[in-house]
Parts: sequence; structure tokens; C-alpha cells
Amino acid sequence: MSREASNSKPESRGETWLPEAPGLSHAEILELPISTLAYLGDAVYELYVRRHLLLSGHVNVPSHHLYLASLSYVSAEAQAKVLRLLEPSLTTAEAELCRRARNHVPLSRPRHADPMEYRLATALEALLGELYCAGQTARLDELMKQILGLIESAPKALHSAPGGET
Repeated sequence: MSREASNSKPESRGETWLPEAPGLSHAEILELPISTLAYLGDAVYELYVRRHLLLSGHVNVPSHHLYLASLSYVSAEAQAKVLRLLEPSLTTAEAELCRRARNHVPLSRPRHADPMEYRLATALEALLGELYCAGQTARLDELMKQILGLIESAPKALHSAPGGET
């Protein structure tokens, strides 16, 4: 694929590059467990991060280098800090979902993260999962651009050491 073709951005043509969202109703989403929303949100988040890394020049590098580059984005610490920064710009419904997700007691304990940071990271992932399930790809794109920008522009203190993934 040519470099020019790889730089084309489908969203600029009104299309999304994500797999088609299930388009669940608000009532159906409320019935989903927080852990399910976070599970889906984690996958969506990871896909955005991987795409971002490729579009920002990490093309012809070994996969291990991509993995190492992704750690500063996918750590519970980074996700928790980003959620704290995003909270003032969330809608009432988004903030309520995050509060509900943050208060959710996870079935497993985080291996490499502070428990509160893990809960905040889960809340962020649940929010992304909810937006994806609802088919709100424009809002999802908007939040992910903010998230990626915050992480890119953040001081190194925002980035965690390897091994802090969620």
C-alpha cells in the first residue's frame, strides 16, 4: 500500500473505520453489566491506540516496539488521569455512567495498578464501550481525539512504566 493511500482518513468522508456498532438502545445498554461495557471499551480503546501509533509513524517497526509504545496509552494510571481531566467535559449521562462504573466492584484485582486507578480506568473503558454500543461514533471519535491528545501532550509523569496495563 502506498504511503498516500495509508494516510487517507475514512472519517473525513463521513465513514467510520470501526466495525459496525450494535446500535443498542439506551434501555438495552443499561441492562449490560459494567464489566461487559468495559470489556468492549477496552477493545475499542486498544484499536484507537494501535491505529494512532500506525498513523503517527510507527509503521515499519517490530511488533514488540509497538507494544512498548502503546504502554503509555493503555496503563490504568494514564487512563485514570485522562478520565479525571475529561470529567468536566462529559455530559450528565456520561458522567453518571462513569460514576456507576467507578463504583462497580471488579471480580479480579489489578496486578500492576492502584485499585482506585483501576476503577477509574474501568470507568473510562465502560464509557467508550457504551458509546460504541449505542453507535455514537462521532462522540467516541471526539473523546478519543481528546484522550490521545492529552496523553501525547502530557508530561512524562502521566506515562507509567511497562507492565501497568489494564
